[in-house]
Amino acid sequence: MLKKAPFVLLFCFAILCTCGTKNGTPGQIADSKDFTLTSLDGEEYTLSNLEGNVVFVDFWTTWCPPCRNSIPVLVSLYNKYQDRGFIVLGISNESPSVLQQFQNQYQMNYPILIDNKNVMQTY
Repeated sequence: MLKKAPFVLLFCFAILCTCGTKNGTPGQIADSKDFTLTSLDGEEYTLSNLEGNVVFVDFWTTWCPPCRNSIPVLVSLYNKYQDRGFIVLGISNESPSVLQQFQNQYQMNYPILIDNKNVMQTY
């Protein structure tokens, strides 16, 4: 159970920070730190456009062991709940070619976004 505690805390933080409304109620943190990033597939994702969904924002790198360990869990959660509005956004600042190879190797079926060096720093 203790091994899962950091993941559970991170999951709860992601839900609290990204399920906001525009009237200043819970979720204001995410609303004030909106971003638009491009995925490896070339699609743009804007956090505020995902309102009404549960968005899990995962900041990760290919060389990070805890990041690698969390990927199967995120893939499983995404597979199970994507039809209910659960979205995983994996954000990394590594080169697209490295990320693409890693995405294929780990069968990451959720959007991988390329950081513009501002989003990771802001959050």
